[in-house]
Formats: sequence, structure tokens, C-alpha cells
Amino acid sequence: MLLQDQVSVQAKAKFKFYPTSIVGWFYYFRYRIYCLKSSYLRSFRRAKEQFNYLLFKGHVNLGDFSYDPGLGKPRGKSIDDKYFSFGYQLDFKDLPSNLLEYIKNLETVIEHYFGCEALVSKPNLWRNFHIDEQHYGKDIFSECFHQDLVRDHLNMQLFILLHDTNEELGPFEFLPYEEQLNHFDYYRKRNRIKPKSNSIALVGKRGDTLLISTGYVVHKAGNPMPGKHRDMLSLAFFPKYTGIGEPFSNL
Repeated sequence: MLLQDQVSVQAKAKFKFYPTSIVGWFYYFRYRIYCLKSSYLRSFRRAKEQFNYLLFKGHVNLGDFSYDPGLGKPRGKSIDDKYFSFGYQLDFKDLPSNLLEYIKNLETVIEHYFGCEALVSKPNLWRNFHIDEQHYGKDIFSECFHQDLVRDHLNMQLFILLHDTNEELGPFEFLPYEEQLNHFDYYRKRNRIKPKSNSIALVGKRGDTLLISTGYVVHKAGNPMPGKHRDMLSLAFFPKYTGIGEPFSNL
């Protein structure tokens, strides 16, 4: 058997069909290109999603630093002139020195994530109260699952518990990676207050922290039980090109 005949036999055995005309070869190669393109896009999308989904947990000593109810101003929507969330902003100089140092130490991680110099916004302190069941889910204080798309998806937030926090206090919630990957269409509209299957709550001790890519990771605020409230401090981080925030050197 000639060499070219051997190659022909091997090719026929390898593929389910073997083109026998120019038109056949055209459709065959077009199909193979489609398969390669689809494989590349799936791999790129999965790698992109895995990179964008980023979170780190930690802890910082807050000393006697806490939420001051006297400074809180209403935020979010009101129902019959009643607000369910209050907050205020501080200057960096008003934060404890060890907390400032903790924030500065995050600069490298955040800039690696953004791929450029990062800016940090001034700290905000929040206190959320219980929303009655008939109003819960009207996106009164971000209690519906969502992503923070500011200029784009590149932003992060640092959340710090200002007191011991359990499920009764309506903790911050976010989706596990697989939940978000497999059921993203369920969360596409900002009207979901319950996860498709499961979510992760930021519960823990006073001073526990979570640095999370809120521009990508789907998240929401929990609803405290009646008579309860939840206090938390947050700082947002943005790429320098957004112009949102201040350089880390200003801390």
C-alpha cells in the first residue's frame, strides 16, 4: 500500500466523516474553526470569571471605634416617611491608626487586581434596621442581589464588622463562585432577595473584614430581625482612570 493510501485510511478511521469534495472540505474546516473558537471563548470566559471573582477575609483591631448614631443621615428609600438605613462619611484622619495601616497594606493586592494604580474613597459607616416583609425586596437599602457597576465592573470594597454579627442582624451576603457561575441569569434583574440555592453571609466578630470585588461578585444587604440593627464600615476602591477617590499616599 502506498504511503498516501495509508494516510487516507488513517484519516477515515479518525474522523466520523471524510470530505470527498471541495465543498465538503469547506464545511469541515468551517466546523473545526467553530469548535476551536467556541473552546477558546469558553476557556477565556471561565478564566476571566475566576480572576474577577476575588475576596479576602481578615481581621483588624478597632479599639473603641464604632458607629455614632448622632451622625447618621437617612439613606435609601423611605416608606411612609420612615427610613430603614442611616449612614455618614468620615475623613481618613478620623480612623484609628492601625485601621489606616491595615487599609494601606491592601494597596498591592488591589492594584494587582485592577492592573493599574488604585484610588480609595472615604470611609462610610452604615446602620441598617429591619424592613417589614411587605416592603422587603423593593431595593430600599440594597437588599436585592446586584453588582456594583459604577464606571465599569472594576471596583472593590472593604467591609468591616463594627460589632459581633450573626444571621439575626441581617449580615452582608454574597454568592459563592459556582452559584454565580451556574445561575447568573436568575440574578440578572435586580429583584432577587433569596439565592437560587445558597449564599454566604458575612458573620463573625467585631473587626472581621472582607475585601471583595463587588463589581463582579453578586451581593446584597441582609435584613435584620425586628428590633435588631447591623453596623458596618465600608471603603470602596477604584482604578485611577475613574477619578473616584484619593491616592493611597493621601492616607
